[in-house]
Amino acid sequence: MIGSIVSTLRDSWVTFPKTMSSRNRKLAQIRCEVVQLIFKKKTPQPIPEVDVNESEEETQCVQQLIDERVAEHFEPNATDKVVETKSETNCIPNKVNIKSESTSAAKFVETDCAVKSIQISDSLIPELIERVRVTSDLNHNMCVLTVKTVIECLSERIPEWSTHCVKIMDELSKNTDNPNALVQSSDLVNLKSVFRKLSFCKNDEQQRNNPIHRDEEVIRDYLDHLLQIISNANPALIKDEICGQNYERIDMLVAYYQMETRRSLRMKLYSIFICLISLFEDMVSDFILTSVLPSELVAEMQHYMDDTERWCSAALVFTAIFSTGHKPPINIYSHINEKFITEELDLKLP
Repeated sequence: MIGSIVSTLRDSWVTFPKTMSSRNRKLAQIRCEVVQLIFKKKTPQPIPEVDVNESEEETQCVQQLIDERVAEHFEPNATDKVVETKSETNCIPNKVNIKSESTSAAKFVETDCAVKSIQISDSLIPELIERVRVTSDLNHNMCVLTVKTVIECLSERIPEWSTHCVKIMDELSKNTDNPNALVQSSDLVNLKSVFRKLSFCKNDEQQRNNPIHRDEEVIRDYLDHLLQIISNANPALIKDEICGQNYERIDMLVAYYQMETRRSLRMKLYSIFICLISLFEDMVSDFILTSVLPSELVAEMQHYMDDTERWCSAALVFTAIFSTGHKPPINIYSHINEKFITEELDLKLP
């Protein structure tokens, strides 16, 4: 029955002229009935009105679809052929793609809403800087520059993040020097550990009465570590640890300098004092000028004139202390007098 209908349809399509509108309408209805019969629809939908002035290309496309559906009906194993899918895609509007585009648009809106709902924690910037500091061992300023560069790149490459990146950049410019209690600083932890070890060495009874030369390398390593921390860490994070409690840490370093006469240890202490004075200028007027350090530096410069490097290091710390403009105590002039100044000016280093 289907074969005869299809044969009649083909003959009618070739024989009847297209100008006969009633026959063209009848032909279109027959084609729709054939397709419905092939699909075996239980409740066929109403047959839509067909434009009788359809183009020759559309007519060939419909005819091709009828032929393929008839072949599918008689060849059940060929239902998954690629040709069928291709012909449908070329002849019927691509509703699947429309649905896919709608889904993509919905996902974009959902993603955009998710981005807008992001909350930036106050500890984000300190944590970013701390992670870069730990993993790269860069100094604090270089860590801030690294974080800034990464955020700027993300803002440029991912426009959806630009608003949040701008906000992060604003916070970065404001809070780079402000410590955050929620983020534990590795520099602060290491600084406390080094001071604790130095304090143990200084207070050792045997060390105070009879210095043991075999511990020189150990103490020098502690001083090296201390210098590395104060040179690279955020000054705002370590200021309370170094300058707090009436400059207890600075007092310990001055006592170390007074107690230790070994050249390698004093050279390390010179570097530490210069770094501390450059970071915390107030410590000069608040503590160093009234301590024994100026007088110890005078003695060092008088006793080691033949050691150029040692004399220059002591003179550099001495100059840094008295270049701040703060008035020293009266008793300091018993060591720093006209005789001392004259000797130092007349000194000819080798």
